[in-house]
Amino acid sequence: SGEDELHGIWPTCQVFDHFRRVSDNTSCENVFICSRGSHEYVEMGQLCDGVEECDKETSVCHAARLTARPFVSPVRFKEALYLLHCLPGLEKSHHLFEPCSQETFKNPNYPTYGVLQATQIRFPSYKMGCKHLFGELYVLLSCSDKCLELDARCLLKPLKPTNCQKSSFEKIVTLSGDGKLTFVTKRRGEFHNDLFECINMRCISYDKVCDLVNDCGDYSDEYDCVNNFQCKETQHYINIDKKCDGVFDCNDYSDECNEKCSSHIISPWS
Repeated sequence: SGEDELHGIWPTCQVFDHFRRVSDNTSCENVFICSRGSHEYVEMGQLCDGVEECDKETSVCHAARLTARPFVSPVRFKEALYLLHCLPGLEKSHHLFEPCSQETFKNPNYPTYGVLQATQIRFPSYKMGCKHLFGELYVLLSCSDKCLELDARCLLKPLKPTNCQKSSFEKIVTLSGDGKLTFVTKRRGEFHNDLFECINMRCISYDKVCDLVNDCGDYSDEYDCVNNFQCKETQHYINIDKKCDGVFDCNDYSDECNEKCSSHIISPWS
């Protein structure tokens, strides 16, 4: 009996000096290790659920909620966009990750005459959860079919000269690759077509889409994003991970008191 009998019988999952028992020899991903040298862990789906299962869980969750604005933009390096662990400088840690791949971003407005080359993006070769991504990162991965969530659809549409009528920038009409009229804008001496059109006909850049902020003014830049939850009364957005986590982040308590959280506010007797 005891620890010795478990070795060689029950499979383990090990990362550095951490290990845990698993049902089969599959993966060590998607757990939060409580402390270095500890065998205790918390599944990511149970992290920040209001139940203290780990010695660092409360402090980590508190620090996460203090983040004022999520990281929304990839790093630009040598004419390519680098996402997540594919950032330059992490080459020596490549053995810890899945390999990275470089692809051409499937912009619905490319090819466009005047835009010299398509955007190259370098990201992990596997699909990932996009509910933790925001802004340009979210747009690039969802429109490249790299999201695990089936409802994380691409929000971009082909641009026409009649689009973006309530934006102040100058539009330069040109042709798309299929011979249809479109337009580009000029920034820093180069032509670009990386815009998202709001329902109210304003246009914003990719980093302002699905970033928890009502940048359009009509909330359309946050519609259909899998990474947010909209508070019922105030209409402002919070990270989807803050829904049903045991902490009231909406002033009206709608992030905790709803059908999916199995909690409701009981009206006082009149």
